[in-house]
Order: sequence, then structure tokens, then C-alpha cells
Amino acid sequence: MAEDRAPSFAELADLLRAEHELLGAAFVRSDLRDFEYVARYQELEPEVDAFTSGAALADLTGLASILVSGQPAEALATMAFAGRKLGVGEVSFEGVISGDGSLLGAPLLARTGDREFVALELSDRAETVYSWLGFLAAIQQGDQAPFSGVETTDMSTRLVPLLMAGPGAPTVLLDYIHQGTLPDAGQATTLMLDSIHCLAIGLPVQTSAWLMLVPPQAARILWRSFLSFPIVTPVGRQAVDAWLERELAWYALVRGTDRIELPARELRSYGLVRSGSDFVGARSLAS
Repeated sequence: MAEDRAPSFAELADLLRAEHELLGAAFVRSDLRDFEYVARYQELEPEVDAFTSGAALADLTGLASILVSGQPAEALATMAFAGRKLGVGEVSFEGVISGDGSLLGAPLLARTGDREFVALELSDRAETVYSWLGFLAAIQQGDQAPFSGVETTDMSTRLVPLLMAGPGAPTVLLDYIHQGTLPDAGQATTLMLDSIHCLAIGLPVQTSAWLMLVPPQAARILWRSFLSFPIVTPVGRQAVDAWLERELAWYALVRGTDRIELPARELRSYGLVRSGSDFVGARSLAS
């Protein structure tokens, strides 16, 4: 890989390809990007069981992520993401609503600084969500560009996302942390896993679960090291999706690409939209 550019999805996926093949992985080609991801290693049920009986480990290479930064980042996030307003270090799943009130997606949003947010879309709606975000960032009102100076940077291939979830996950991860501690659910922080710097996100779900965004050059080291624990089971995307559907009542809705129209009260019950009218689509939801 060249030093002056981010790797492609295919190049990033190749970093752990041999590791997955050794484990007998079955691969599926992404419909959105030119790479193959792990669908499963074994039958689906034992992999799903790992989320409740040990620690499930998944390589989520291909997870779409975008960095929103700059002076107007908070104002753009307030308009574009309809969930609760975040303080620095907080994380939540946030609805993205179109002008007509339809739900475009529900990315995981982390506020990583005063003027910095990272949005990660776990479903196949990433292209729609990020195109909409780019459209909003470029809006002009007469001669004014309210979000001038904001930058939206595709981070999807700059870090490798590794998911660790299950009752055994804290035991495994805490073995690597010599300073600091794991973030609580709904929190994000930077950590050193041994000598490896990463962004750790405590997923806002019932199961103990962390998403770790690690440098590509460290992905193989951590993957092998995690699997040295007997309680850790590698799982594919099919098991991850099944687990997320169990954890998040709305997740099955966003897995497809059909138009989603839900009443505001239902979206609020899921925690995807807040009260008020300061986000795009709020007026349409209220009508």
C-alpha cells in the first residue's frame, strides 16, 4: 500500500484474509464496494450464541465511517442527526431524516471532540446517509454558506473496526489495558491496547460490547492475540446482524433499502429522534 493514500476496501480486507481462511471462513462480496467480507465461519447458531456465552469477535472491515470536523461541525451535526445532542466522548445511534420525514438511516454517532464527530453506518444505507450529509454540508442560503469550513472525510479504510461483544468481552479487553479503562456503553475514548493506540466505543446496547478502531498495521496482531483466549469465538457478519436485530428493535428496518416511513412517536421510542424542530425532517414528522 502506498504511504500517501488510504488503502482500498479490497486492500484493507486482505490484511486479515489469510487469518479468516485459516478459520474456514465463507466469504460474500459486498454489493456496495469491491471487497469480500466474512459471512460466517460455522453454522449461524453457535456464532450467535457466542454473544451470550463468551466473547464474540468480528472483523467489520468495510464499515462505512465519516469524520465531520471544523468550526461548524456541531451545527451540522445538530441539523443532520436527529437523535440526542452529544457531549464530547458520548455515542448514540441517531436517525438521519430526509426533508419529507422518511428515515434514511441510523448511524452510530460519536462525538470525539468539541468540533469533531465520527459517524459509522452499520447497515447498507451508508451511501444514502453520507450523500445526504454531503448535500447538507454544501447548502447555501442566498450568499451564505452556513457550514462553510466543515470537512467531511471518509475514514472507512483508514482504521480497521474490530467488534468484541459478550459477557466475556470485558475480561479479554481489560487484560490489554494498563492505563485508563474501557468506556461505558454510550461512551468513546482513545485507549492503548498494550502498545496499540485505538479509538474504543462502548456500544449503546444491552450486551457488553465494544467497537475498536485500530491502525491497519496492528489489526493482525490484535486479531491473533484476541483469539488466543479460549472464550473468544470468531463470528461473521450474519451473526453480527442477527445479534444487532436482537439488541436494536429498529435494526431490521434499516438493513434493506426500501423507503422507511415511521411516525415520530415510534422513532422517538427507538431513541432515533429527539423532541423539537431543530433537525432536518422535524416539521414533516410533526405534520
